[in-house]
Amino acid sequence: TNILVVKKEELGIAMGIAGNSRPASGAEHLISHGLDRLLKNRGSHGIQCGIATIFSLALHGSKEWERIKKFYKKLHLPQRPEDIGITKEMFLKAAKIAPTTRKNRFTILNLKGKNKKLLSEVYNKVYA
Repeated sequence: TNILVVKKEELGIAMGIAGNSRPASGAEHLISHGLDRLLKNRGSHGIQCGIATIFSLALHGSKEWERIKKFYKKLHLPQRPEDIGITKEMFLKAAKIAPTTRKNRFTILNLKGKNKKLLSEVYNKVYA
């Protein structure tokens, strides 16, 4: 699968046309919402989305996750769920329930999110 690269101006226009944030809300946002459902102390939505972006890109088959992870490291940002106190099991559970957090959204998790083995393999690849 290829990832569609959209300029931020185009994304803003797309959100304006849609009347909501759906064009900018992908699997990484749904994983963050899944984490919020599972955790007592909600973390920063932005940090959770940033970490989940690495996972989502890899799940799409993109190599961009490597560049994003290096960029986060350069900025001293969290790069792995463990960096913010989230276990692998909790993250994968959040990824599994993520599509239920916004039922009218379709992301890569709707296609690949039920494959526990794949999710675990992707997790190990990007967060090892």
